[in-house]
Amino acid sequence: MPTFEVPGAELAVALSDEGGHPVVQLHGLTSSRAHDRVLNLDLGRGLSGTRLLRYDARGHGESTGRKVPEDYQWQSLADDLLRLLDHWFPGERVHGVGPSMGTGTLLHAASREPDRFSGLTLMVPPTAWETRPLQAANSGFLRRLSSLLVSSLSSPRRAAQHRRRPQSVRRRRCLTSPTPSCRGCSEARHSVICLLLKP
Repeated sequence: MPTFEVPGAELAVALSDEGGHPVVQLHGLTSSRAHDRVLNLDLGRGLSGTRLLRYDARGHGESTGRKVPEDYQWQSLADDLLRLLDHWFPGERVHGVGPSMGTGTLLHAASREPDRFSGLTLMVPPTAWETRPLQAANSGFLRRLSSLLVSSLSSPRRAAQHRRRPQSVRRRRCLTSPTPSCRGCSEARHSVICLLLKP
């Protein structure tokens, strides 16, 4: 397995070279190339005729990393990505693909060097810049809520009761002020909770 050295880490990388346009695929927080493949999040699996570079971010998967918080800030993750692109695709415009942490990394790299990218495919974007502290508070809320949901629905009797409720009642349990439909909901917290409650 090839590796690529960056300050404070060695990144595990894989290049699938079928000629054609360069694409870099990133993964989300606490994930890896292997984990994304198991979860069917390997978006490059269906691509053909590209030069697809996939790597494990520092401290993830098969990559090494230090226990230094600054190493995992957006700036450092974007630095790693740009160094990889300079090495594997020097002077070329690359299409970037990534969910969650991969989206944040791509956005930070593209905001610094927009000419390096021909396009971006972004999924499940994390918050960035000044919205980050609010998202941390929401994450705590979601963890507590999911624990409550799991414990309240863990008994067979409670789960059966939940399945018998009409859809509208299940939605009302999501938040105190539900929207008419979960589809297209702009509030991420509502969408996630609705997803947890659907049978």
